Amino acid sequence: MSATRRDVLKAMLGGAASASALHLGVDRESRTVTPASPAAALLNVDAIQTLKAQRHLRDFVKQAWHVVEPATPYRHNWHIDALSDHLEATLTGEIRNLLIMMPPRAMKSLTISVFFPAWAWIQHPELRFLYASYAQSLSTQHSMATRRVIESDWYQARWRDRFTLSDDDNLKTRFSNDHRGERISTSVGAAVTGMGGDLVIADDPHNVQQAESDAVRESVLRWWDQAMSTRLNNPATGARIVVMQRVHEQDLAGHVADDQAWTPLNLPMEYEPTMYVSPLGWSDPRTETGDLLWPERMDAGFVATQKRTLGSQAYAAQYQQHPQPAEGGMFKRHWWRYWQPRDANLPPVAVKMGDGSTQYVPAVERPAWWERSAHSWDMTFKQTDAGSYVVGLAGATNGANLYLMPERFRERTDFPGSLAAVLRQRSSYPDFPAILIEEKANGAAVIDTLKQSVSGLIPVQVDGSKEARAHAATPFVEAGNVYLPHPLIAPWVEEFIAECASFPTGAHDDQVDAFTQLVRYLMSGASRELHEPQGALADYFSGWN
Repeated sequence: MSATRRDVLKAMLGGAASASALHLGVDRESRTVTPASPAAALLNVDAIQTLKAQRHLRDFVKQAWHVVEPATPYRHNWHIDALSDHLEATLTGEIRNLLIMMPPRAMKSLTISVFFPAWAWIQHPELRFLYASYAQSLSTQHSMATRRVIESDWYQARWRDRFTLSDDDNLKTRFSNDHRGERISTSVGAAVTGMGGDLVIADDPHNVQQAESDAVRESVLRWWDQAMSTRLNNPATGARIVVMQRVHEQDLAGHVADDQAWTPLNLPMEYEPTMYVSPLGWSDPRTETGDLLWPERMDAGFVATQKRTLGSQAYAAQYQQHPQPAEGGMFKRHWWRYWQPRDANLPPVAVKMGDGSTQYVPAVERPAWWERSAHSWDMTFKQTDAGSYVVGLAGATNGANLYLMPERFRERTDFPGSLAAVLRQRSSYPDFPAILIEEKANGAAVIDTLKQSVSGLIPVQVDGSKEARAHAATPFVEAGNVYLPHPLIAPWVEEFIAECASFPTGAHDDQVDAFTQLVRYLMSGASRELHEPQGALADYFSGWN
């Protein structure tokens, strides 16, 4: 706001330019509205916007966006409100230790490391901020962006009377103001002796490319425990903030998460139902499993590309904030065995072990006959980009071993699509007589519709939790009795293993449900039927003989 406009505003407010006097055009005694000139109306709008930006970080971010991203339109989203509310709570003392976990490129650093200190100095120019990132260059970049916001015409027109940047302490990595407020930037591992802050903030403390290095990762934890976290100017009133994308189950977020003194704000890319409510009364506003965090900016196509590019394990960590142990959780990656068609001579399957080494697992030839066989379905049909999947698996046993077939159904579909999928899967393996469908919700409707035209439908009554059913299946996998088709003939196998490895904390568990249902039926020792592969299954195998 120019000096002339400021004088006009003061005159219109009776010489008071305070925030409490910004109801322009309203008489305070009579509460009657008087017409305002166009110029006064423009001043009124400008003053209201300034007041909003001053009061709430979310509004400040909206209005200051053009300063740091002049060529990119601003797109607001509810998660920025959540970030803003929780950051504001660190200034009021409602939150003393804040852990923010969210995907990359979702405005975490811009909001927390760039806009937040510039906004906080409007009300509290005496505050001192100490920031650190895994690289000094990244931390410096954020510092320069904050200073750019403060020195911008937009900011100076509104709040230049609040403080002045100091000429003798105005560096890229460190600058201060005439109220003794400071913003200091450093890097993980750097010496912080002599540095301090009212707010101590670690923004992306881990380099994603070095996350698998135990030595590097543990050095970050030691640096935080022994150096950075002790830098509060006043431990009784200061606040600590860690903001990051998850990179490993033993990263800094995992390190502090078990401490009840920390308030977590978890914002996964794909929504996972949770009952968590933060101390501010906040909970994730999404309702459907798989709903995206910011679909206007990162839509389903973007998410699919990231999954393909990163792989299931890295995506689960960085985007879902569910880092998996390299070897898997309840279902270890190296437990699975593989089969291949006869005389296929496919190469061994490379499996990453928990210690970072790679094990090569040879694939065995498929048996000549099956003893027991079945289809297994997990039914949730909501045809949306973000909903759960309908999953159909087929499997058969030979001796003590279970073999999953190469054809699998996994799509988001509706009721007619689910019926068609069951019929197609049955036609692919017509000699697999049993079709297992969990008898609840959508499954009951499918059974009721198909029971007059399809034989072998078996309603499955669920007892126990998902975790309990999965635990019952793990001994067969751990013992090496479960064989998956070689990934070269069934590309979905990697995705299947990743979902099992992340269970029960992963974004999806539809394949796990269908699999454990199949294991329970086929490995239960009930009556057996002996038959050769027939129909489409025999035709499929014949091409490999």
